[in-house]
Amino acid sequence: MSFDLWIGPAIVAAVVSALVTVGGWFFQSRSARKLEQNRRAERVVDVQTALLAEIRSNAHHLSQYDPASLIEAVRERLKNTPDYRPFVPRETTAPVFNAIIREISVLQNEVIDPVVLFYTQMETIRNFADDLRGDRLVHLQKDQLIQMLEDYLTLRSHARKLADDAIVALQSSLGINRSVADRSDRQSAEDGSAASDSTSTSPSHKT
Repeated sequence: MSFDLWIGPAIVAAVVSALVTVGGWFFQSRSARKLEQNRRAERVVDVQTALLAEIRSNAHHLSQYDPASLIEAVRERLKNTPDYRPFVPRETTAPVFNAIIREISVLQNEVIDPVVLFYTQMETIRNFADDLRGDRLVHLQKDQLIQMLEDYLTLRSHARKLADDAIVALQSSLGINRSVADRSDRQSAEDGSAASDSTSTSPSHKT
């Protein structure tokens, strides 16, 4: 009888101890998952904010010149100076995108698609610009030169549209008010235009 009285509380104590241990494991596991989710969410915000800043900078760069005006200026210059060749500056690089490319999967698919499309287009433009700066450009006929410049500017115009798509996707994911962002973009564009007008409204040239 005394044995039965002893074994009952012992079993209860063992069960309680096991439940406490399991509960502790569950709580620790849940806390660890929650912490990891918070870290991931913070990383996503950091990555998207950095990408947004870089793409907005590129978008401003892509909007600096009017393609039609540039082509007309080149045509006029070639009439007077047949051996004239325009100087094509190097395109901007993508340090932020290159730094986080291996983490791109942390972003939502709705963000990844427009962002990757934009940077792929920019890589195409950089390669095209390298061709325009090479020795091959010197030996092109006037019509061929104009055609290559038109293709180059068309690529830039398309990149500007892709930049807008990427910016909208990133702002939507970050919960940024579009109207506020538009005002900021317009102010940046006005500041850039003022700075550009104080120096020159056309790209560099070489003969």
